[in-house]
Amino acid sequence: PPESGWEGLKGYFEESARSSPRNSFLHYGLGVLCENKTRDFPLALASYEKALASARESGRLADEAKHLNTIGNSYRARSSYPKALEYYEKALEVNAKYGDKTERARFLGNCGIMHCYMGNPLRGRECYKQALGLDRESGQRIHEAAMLRGIGFTHYRRGEYKESLSFYGQALQLARDYADKQGEGRYLTDLATSYWVKGDFP
Repeated sequence: PPESGWEGLKGYFEESARSSPRNSFLHYGLGVLCENKTRDFPLALASYEKALASARESGRLADEAKHLNTIGNSYRARSSYPKALEYYEKALEVNAKYGDKTERARFLGNCGIMHCYMGNPLRGRECYKQALGLDRESGQRIHEAAMLRGIGFTHYRRGEYKESLSFYGQALQLARDYADKQGEGRYLTDLATSYWVKGDFP
């Protein structure tokens, strides 16, 4: 919809959320709308926090972890990396209570990204490796490729280009095996960048 349409939808979500304060879906929906369409980050964050509180009150652990991860994503999008990491780690703590391996791998991957962005590639690598093991156990091949890429990136950040090329190559092979065209494009770019920085042009 045009901008006025998004504002109208925002008003609908706000009114509905006031009428049903414990409905985490409405708070989450308002947060997504404010963050991505009306660009009202303070209200988006407040809405996500209300969705989180609702999930906690009702004991829905998986929803609680997802809302924590969403808040982390919001801070990450605004380059508030320490705050994002804080919420990702909280999501991991909640996840440990119900043990979904697929989600845990994603939360670990997010932690790995934050550690790398904050200048701690070795800690990031630890997170990526844990996530990689979980992905292999649960057969999440596309995310497995992303974690291989993450490990490659930690080597790249440390100037270990031979190792980064190895992991990027593994990620590329998985992307091709599972017809992940977007991933294939990313990993080819990673490989090209590593070759270029290394000064090696095959």
